[in-house]
Amino acid sequence: MNGPPGPGQRITGPFIVPRDAGVEQRLVWLDQIVREAASDPKMKAAAQRVLAEAHRTAVHTPTYRGQWFERIVALEALRLAHSVPYVAGPPGDDEFAPASWTLEHGGDCDRLGSMLAGLVCLCGLLSRVDWLTQPQQSLDHVAVEIALDKRWYWAEPSVRGAVLGETPYEAVARQGAWHVVGQGPGPRPDGVGARAFAWSGWEELWKGWPVAWFQRHYPYLFHPQSRTK
Repeated sequence: MNGPPGPGQRITGPFIVPRDAGVEQRLVWLDQIVREAASDPKMKAAAQRVLAEAHRTAVHTPTYRGQWFERIVALEALRLAHSVPYVAGPPGDDEFAPASWTLEHGGDCDRLGSMLAGLVCLCGLLSRVDWLTQPQQSLDHVAVEIALDKRWYWAEPSVRGAVLGETPYEAVARQGAWHVVGQGPGPRPDGVGARAFAWSGWEELWKGWPVAWFQRHYPYLFHPQSRTK
């Protein structure tokens, strides 16, 4: 597919978004990708892997407060998204693609975001794609939020090692992942692993979940790897 889908047409492959398409229309296409993921066999299989991992991890949960199992599902979905390669789109253009295409081939923020949102919904959670305007950059940024315990938690799929609940720009700054927001290479902060939970929302959003638990079950948060390619 070279152009955007027409009315009633499924999205079967990557397409370049017309430059004159507004944010509202772009979100319509991203929402379509999320909805079509629900009937995609490859995305269904990925969701089953996420749920299986969540059940294994749930045995060792440190707390039973609130939607504790749903939190683990969200963590596992974000971990899967972080395992998918970050692949920059065409310079100056947005390229959208079906969720399963991104799962297999990688993608940039809008492709990873719609893939993660579709995956989260397949796992039974409520998710939404957020469009973040960046007037100083050639392209905007796309991230995801997941509803847990009556609030929305940020889930940044483009920054490997981003913590569930950490805002996209906090994750970018902490990991030095400036490329995902179009700012070019930036300095990688010292002690990234040690600072994995040095952000303002930790005590509010993860109270009762010891850092040691995350170190054991999600060690990649403390030893992130570059996703610039």
